Amino acid sequence: MARALCILTPAGFEPFFHAFSAPAADRALPAPPAELDAEALTLALAEHGVTVVGPPPSVPGWGAAMTA
Repeated sequence: MARALCILTPAGFEPFFHAFSAPAADRALPAPPAELDAEALTLALAEHGVTVVGPPPSVPGWGAAMTA
């Protein structure tokens, strides 16, 4: 679990956070997801002009086909 302050320049990336999140059901922290949906994240980023160029180090095997 983490809290982060993201400062993005230039402005305009906020719609990504709205597209890839859901409103809280109540005032409690939700359980962390069982696993990262890398495909959904990559598609959401692409819709906002971001190209994923490599796998994140915390997801074994993600992007392995791109580096082979």
